[in-house]
Amino acid sequence: YQVSRAPAASPTISTNSIDVASTGIYYTDSTASAAAVIAGNTLTGIGGWGIYIAGAGPQAQITGNTIAGSGNGIQTVNASPTILNNGINVTGFPLGHTGDSDPTYVGNTIAGSLYPAVLVTGAITRDMRWRLAVQEGYVLPYVVPYLTVTSTGILRIDPGVAVKFQQGSALYAQGGELVAESVLFTSYYDDSPEAG
Repeated sequence: YQVSRAPAASPTISTNSIDVASTGIYYTDSTASAAAVIAGNTLTGIGGWGIYIAGAGPQAQITGNTIAGSGNGIQTVNASPTILNNGINVTGFPLGHTGDSDPTYVGNTIAGSLYPAVLVTGAITRDMRWRLAVQEGYVLPYVVPYLTVTSTGILRIDPGVAVKFQQGSALYAQGGELVAESVLFTSYYDDSPEAG
């Protein structure tokens, strides 16, 4: 199911039942201004990302969806939606964001994941914030395979957030700013309670 928004539209994608081996819902918004709503969908058999949303602004909402399969849950790319009360039962990463994404995660139920974390990649080119990703009483760590904060970027990491690095991965501050206080930077293999 793929939607590329025209500048005047604010679509609602709801109550669909999608059983696919790749990405379930793929939504792009070149203006990053739509109040898109992706709600109440059931996505099963997912092998890629259950919901992939690119370019959506902060008024967009992904809410009340059920995602199950051997892939990943919800991915944002240069998008800042509210991701609220979704049921995510995947073996991959339940949540992920790339580049200038600043999503808000609230009340999602995560189950079955071999990687219960927020996967983050890409380049940050503006002011971004990583918040505590508390889902059903559990704080998800952020996992960084690679990330660059460019000369125009600022990455603000809230206190209490755990950032995990896989072997050979890195966070590069190439002239950009990293603002982090009371943040745990640790190995991906650190299973201590402080590390999420």
